[in-house]
Amino acid sequence: MMSSDCYERGAGLTQKVLNCAAVSGVNLGDLLLAELIPWIAKREVTLCDLSGALVEPPRDSAKGGVAMTRVDSRLRRMLPRFIKVRMKRYIARRRYSALALQYDEIWIGGGNLLFDVGCDNLALALIAAGAFHKRGKIVKLLSVGVGPFSCNPISALKELQNVAQRVTVRDQDGLKVLNGNGVSASILIDPAWFLGDFLLELHGFRVAPTRETGRFGVNVMRPAALGAVGEYRLWLEEVASNIHAIARLTAKTPVLLLSAFNGDPDVTAEIQGLLSRSNVVAEIKVLPRLSATYEEWLAFFRLDFVVSHRMHVAISALAVGVPCLVFPWQPKIKGVLETVYGDRSNTFLLESERFEANEVLLGLHEQKRFGVELAERLRFAKDFGRAGYENF
Repeated sequence: MMSSDCYERGAGLTQKVLNCAAVSGVNLGDLLLAELIPWIAKREVTLCDLSGALVEPPRDSAKGGVAMTRVDSRLRRMLPRFIKVRMKRYIARRRYSALALQYDEIWIGGGNLLFDVGCDNLALALIAAGAFHKRGKIVKLLSVGVGPFSCNPISALKELQNVAQRVTVRDQDGLKVLNGNGVSASILIDPAWFLGDFLLELHGFRVAPTRETGRFGVNVMRPAALGAVGEYRLWLEEVASNIHAIARLTAKTPVLLLSAFNGDPDVTAEIQGLLSRSNVVAEIKVLPRLSATYEEWLAFFRLDFVVSHRMHVAISALAVGVPCLVFPWQPKIKGVLETVYGDRSNTFLLESERFEANEVLLGLHEQKRFGVELAERLRFAKDFGRAGYENF
């Protein structure tokens, strides 16, 4: 993973920092954030999953992948859910108790970590913070997403307030939730906005004012997660038909982008199959790891534009200068865009999750129209945010 000069305090003592994030590999967007943070902050940081399992660097950086200790998958499939949850939290407590003896400071972030709908991210974040606080260590939350919650989070958030020395969130909505529950916090933009700077330094990629490579990216989530209504097969057919229409109207070839693996691969493969029936050949590309090769990142960097459901596919595109439209299936998407683009954030938002061709083309036209202003707003947000990371 990426690192820089160690941060030193006191009489030449190097602070050992552990960064806890959602890096299981299920969502490559979250993994990208965790890998970018040390580079932006110019700190040497050890990365671990929310479960407390340390992340080992991939043996083959081109293939990526996360190697970590896990509870045996067959055992986990056999056990009832409540037992699996208790086992997971028990193991996390033991791991963090040991890690708190080895590290001086823990960062919990980036990504949507303070939420508990369909997961136990909030509980695991509290376990990590509590273990380090108990040992008198420094606890900080870094550019975290907040909510949604399955129940009233006030007691959990009050506990965070008691143990964390600093809390930063990535959007105004998250700030309101925390402030409304008595947690002092500030805003620090999402790490993914710095992807273009990283690729410029590592590979020499420079944002081009125009792109004409003849390829555009499409990222599709399963409709149930988007809140889409209607019969599944009909939804797939309409999305594929709209992608085909965009391809025809722009004379460009779609590339299907995959960044998460909890249902997205199946939907993506079905879209690919439907496009092939219309004689549209669309290859599937996985969002690169930060450690990916020059060629892998170049293929992403050179897309003419992107339409997306996943937020971090969208941010990654915008961060490297690729025009992008995203469907705001959760409030966090609009909030994270507003933190950078303010009242121009609607320029990037789709009203339909089905990628209707007229809406996509109009949105791309608007982004081109305001291109200079949008680039300046991103530059200003990064200049301000960079200082926040370097002094975190």
